[in-house]
Amino acid sequence: MKISRASLTREELNRLRRERYRVTAAEHNRKRREHRRANAAEINRKKREWIKAHAAEVNRQQREAYRRRVAARAAVRQGGRIAQTRPARQAAAEEPAKRVQRVRELRQESPTREESARRWLKSREQGERSPTAEEPARRWVEWRERQNSAAAPANSRGASAGARTGSRGDDEDVEAATRDRRRDNTHGL
Repeated sequence: MKISRASLTREELNRLRRERYRVTAAEHNRKRREHRRANAAEINRKKREWIKAHAAEVNRQQREAYRRRVAARAAVRQGGRIAQTRPARQAAAEEPAKRVQRVRELRQESPTREESARRWLKSREQGERSPTAEEPARRWVEWRERQNSAAAPANSRGASAGARTGSRGDDEDVEAATRDRRRDNTHGL
């Protein structure tokens, strides 16, 4: 039996999503490995070219980072505080963290299974209901009656068709159609 995704809690939906992504990620990684094996010479050549073209910039960035680390260690050894070498970057990094914290505060904890089921039942009772088994069954009974009434004069079976539809009321036909699921598939044949 397939479980409706609407009845699952947030944790269950996330678990299913992670499992699906794990499968697709494994497939993506396999294809990437095959591509690298098939085109290793070209990939390595392009990588060497990029390293040569960007070596000066990469070395400059590494030297600056090394100098900042050395200066920070020296300040700590001397008992001073570490100078803010990048105040703008730190402020920019704090803003998303604050935004995430606000979102977490606004977000409610996900409901338990029982609470989720209770909410689902409540929404079904309040909202406009989609067609239930009775509505398609009622349409089916009407369609069969139209078919029988159209076929009765042509086949001169007026009495037998009238006896079949007239022996039970419309409500009984609807109840019979909802109880017998095969009736929709076989069209009463």
